[in-house]
Amino acid sequence: MIRQAVTADDWIDIGALAEERSRPKRPTAHYKAYDSTVELYDKTYRAIVVHSSAHDKRRHKRIDRLLKQDRNQLEKICKQVTDTAFFVVPTLRQHLKNSSIRQLGAIIG
Repeated sequence: MIRQAVTADDWIDIGALAEERSRPKRPTAHYKAYDSTVELYDKTYRAIVVHSSAHDKRRHKRIDRLLKQDRNQLEKICKQVTDTAFFVVPTLRQHLKNSSIRQLGAIIG
């Protein structure tokens, strides 16, 4: 139902529900809704999806923070790998088995 609401992009504007005034550091949340019907156990129900603008900013901040952490970790691993001189193939193979490379796989995978 949520995917359907986002795809349809046919929201009903509800507006701000708070009685407080919007502040620069904490703007008032703006709400919009989408309604449709769903069928559960051979019975039709009305379903409503409500979207809040307040959740958008929090979610984006969290995602940005996690991306920054991953980037820092990847840069650290890349620096470790590029700072090492490899003279023979067995040395390279041994280095590829170390934990930094496994961490890289965990971040990417």
